[in-house]
Amino acid sequence: MATFTSPYSYLRQSVVRTALTLDLAGSGGSSLPDLTPITVSILDQDGNFLRTTSALASIGAGATSDACNVFLNSMLPIFPTYDGSKDSMEIVLSSVGSLNWTQNGVGPRIMRFDSTFAQNQQVGGYSSGGNRFVYASTTGGSASSVNSGPTYDARSVGGHFTRGVVSTGWTDTVPTAGAQITLNQTVSRRTMTRVSTQTDAALLNMGTGDKYSFGLVNIAGALASRSFSQSASGVTLTHGTSSMLFRYVHLFHIKGN
Repeated sequence: MATFTSPYSYLRQSVVRTALTLDLAGSGGSSLPDLTPITVSILDQDGNFLRTTSALASIGAGATSDACNVFLNSMLPIFPTYDGSKDSMEIVLSSVGSLNWTQNGVGPRIMRFDSTFAQNQQVGGYSSGGNRFVYASTTGGSASSVNSGPTYDARSVGGHFTRGVVSTGWTDTVPTAGAQITLNQTVSRRTMTRVSTQTDAALLNMGTGDKYSFGLVNIAGALASRSFSQSASGVTLTHGTSSMLFRYVHLFHIKGN
């Protein structure tokens, strides 16, 4: 008897999705120099401690820089099977308390780089002229997409990263400390998607060596005043006259084929 395979059998394939949280509370200290290593904790989806990993305090070398970030040189210590050439990554960054938006052009950003820093994808937001602007950009895209709106208390920004598409969402819902926030929960105020290319040959050169950063950036250029501190409350970043305290970064790794 012949064996019949349903053309819809692929629908039964399971999606491997792993959810972890980075807890940035620590004892790194105040006014850390550029590229100072800091220790962060990896928690499971229920907030239980698993292990620690290291990150870098990234504020840029020299007198000025356009960013002040937590920098992850690799995802492999967190997700050992990560491969950015086929996997998807979702990241949600939440502030502790309201953001300080006093510096026009400065706001939170989540960014992914390839192993050579030649290509990147980024999502974020900033304040200008009394409005909040949300953006998504990717190497190979014709331009950054920007979505503006009135002033509101932006508390969480999320990013979805694949080789050809980057998406973002923003919400003003006050987060519960430590509770995982998904990308879908960040789209209550603003959301957008950016397609980098229409051809397979031009897809971004992502892989196991991908690097990630999250923190504050000034879209208008470099600022001389910036600082990075780590304490039991989390990481405090100051960029120009804007500042942000954040403790939990929620990570969702979706395996590709």
